Amino acid sequence: TLPYRIFFRRNKLLWVVIGRDDGVFLDNSKYFYCWLKENAPFDVQVVYVTRDKKTQRLLKKNKQDVYLFPTWRAKLCLLKAGFIIVDNYHSFEGRLIDWYRGAILVQLWHGSPLKEIELMLHKKRLQRLGEKKRKLALLILQLEDKFPRLDFLISPSQFFSDHVFIPAFNAKSIILSGYPRNDIFSKKFNLSSALVKINTDSEALERIERHKHLGGKVIIYMPTYRDDFKSSFDIDGFQIDAWNETFHNHNILLVLKLHPEMGAQKINHSSDKLIFIDADSDIYPILPQTDILITDYSSIYFDYLHNNKPIIFFPYDLDYYLINNR
Repeated sequence: TLPYRIFFRRNKLLWVVIGRDDGVFLDNSKYFYCWLKENAPFDVQVVYVTRDKKTQRLLKKNKQDVYLFPTWRAKLCLLKAGFIIVDNYHSFEGRLIDWYRGAILVQLWHGSPLKEIELMLHKKRLQRLGEKKRKLALLILQLEDKFPRLDFLISPSQFFSDHVFIPAFNAKSIILSGYPRNDIFSKKFNLSSALVKINTDSEALERIERHKHLGGKVIIYMPTYRDDFKSSFDIDGFQIDAWNETFHNHNILLVLKLHPEMGAQKINHSSDKLIFIDADSDIYPILPQTDILITDYSSIYFDYLHNNKPIIFFPYDLDYYLINNR
């Protein structure tokens, strides 16, 4: 992109938001985009760039400025944007850093990690290599500019800034603002917003609301992924059918939301008290409607604290996880 960049000047009134992976509309990118659309000055243009055709269709249907990468419109937008907001490094399963150069780069990130990430993880992996391989890996890292200098990094707390984000990122400035997605737990948040409803499982949300209206309770189970992609369902750690009678006796609805990395996993069950949420859909509009969270090592529990409701930890493979995962 270097030959093209010299022909375009960055426009600080053009802000581009890019979601994780293929640019799916969810997580911090989604909620920061929603906030910008309501609060940005009238002369600022806010654009969402995605490689996901479904996301493009949904946003276009809602009359949003959205461009599909790698079309020329999306590339032109990235070359001209004054601000580029991301919540990952590896957008579109590849690197877009060449398109970011010269723009003010804002990193929202997508979790409050309980494990090593980014530079911390990379340095740990380098230590396992011999001297020659380590030098080669460092050279490749510099050439690829895999961990670019960030202008701003959003952090949920001082603790995470000091112990996780400073060693994991190369950031000029860290802003202690909390995560945009957690605004949804505020009573002032507009859950009925058309933008918030995009990429939300509306049928599941309606079923949950009906269940709650009839006096039922809702439990949500959100396990994180393992590096070997095994889960509690593989080892019969969480047996849904065995709990079915309990769910009926106590009028409980179980909501199951897997990590996006585990989205392809099939869960065999015969329970009519289970709602299976698409792994790539936005779970946050559903969280305030739930009564209990069950999780393991997922950072979702930090977010759920805003809900001021019980959390049950189910670390069924703690010893194995500590040895074999990050």
